[in-house]
Amino acid sequence: MKGFSLIETIIYAALISIIIGMVLLVVFQIVESQDRSRAKTEVEEETNFLISKIKWALSGVDVINIPAGGSTSSTLSINKFNFSQNPIVISLASGSLELAIGSSAPAILNSGSVSVPNISFQHIAQTSTTAPAIKTTLSVQYNPRGAYRFYETLSTVETTIYLRK
Repeated sequence: MKGFSLIETIIYAALISIIIGMVLLVVFQIVESQDRSRAKTEVEEETNFLISKIKWALSGVDVINIPAGGSTSSTLSINKFNFSQNPIVISLASGSLELAIGSSAPAILNSGSVSVPNISFQHIAQTSTTAPAIKTTLSVQYNPRGAYRFYETLSTVETTIYLRK
């Protein structure tokens, strides 16, 4: 007899199907791993950027308007030394961190692929041994627009910045 029998053909087709299925599974896992890694990197970069903007705002502070000493707020309003466009206001609005300088309209600091679900500024009053400080707790979450998958990537950072005059 020449050629393949029906049983041989079925066995070969099953083997090829299993191999193709395994290859597709590996490719899918690689792509998903890249997407998850991209989400984590995006959140880390945005968190670092937002913290650096807050540190910039807190350099050379003359007066902390909001929050009052010993209290916490989701808005930070400060006046800087020798800065003609006071006050500088950082606030949370609809999942975006906004920065307003002087009387200008607020600018959104975070990109569209992340949201800021929570931020708090705690004004630590000056004592005889320490300078006044602002303790910032910032949460950044991956939130891609139009993506078919959502990766639960949330970063929460806490930093305390002591103010110098």
